[in-house]
Amino acid sequence: RQRTMGIRDSKHHAGEFKIDCQYCHSGTSESRTAGMPSVELCMGCHSQFPKEYDQLEGIQILKKHWEEKTPIEWVQIHRLPEYVKFRHNRHTSAGIECQKCHGPVEEIDKLSLIPDTKWWKYGLPTEKIEMGWCMQCHREHEQKASQDRLHGHDEAQPGVMCGFTVTVT
Repeated sequence: RQRTMGIRDSKHHAGEFKIDCQYCHSGTSESRTAGMPSVELCMGCHSQFPKEYDQLEGIQILKKHWEEKTPIEWVQIHRLPEYVKFRHNRHTSAGIECQKCHGPVEEIDKLSLIPDTKWWKYGLPTEKIEMGWCMQCHREHEQKASQDRLHGHDEAQPGVMCGFTVTVT
């Protein structure tokens, strides 16, 4: 069973309405992590919608949070191991589009975990955010991404990931 975020509808936000990802996920270009939108941010737009939109389940959930003054309990769908020191800001400042990691969000109704893994020729997973997938991307962007950073962006132990030495050629 795939886990999904209950309210998020990227197809309309990023696709139809062309809202920049960083409007809702503020701080992504300055912080290690991507922010999640607050009820207040969502209601800044949704409070202006016609009443017929109130029939949509996501809008009903959002407005319930607004009325009860409770935060949205976002479901985390991308979780990296603790030893990985991934930083959103380094990737956005390098010009990496959100879609490179998160897929075509402008075409997806609700984001979800990718349930199956596909394997790269080097024996590492490549179709979801796991080590082999990151290594493959760094190889593809060798002019932009330092391949010695594949140890998880931790300057203290270059070339070490998960207790193993990683050599990229």
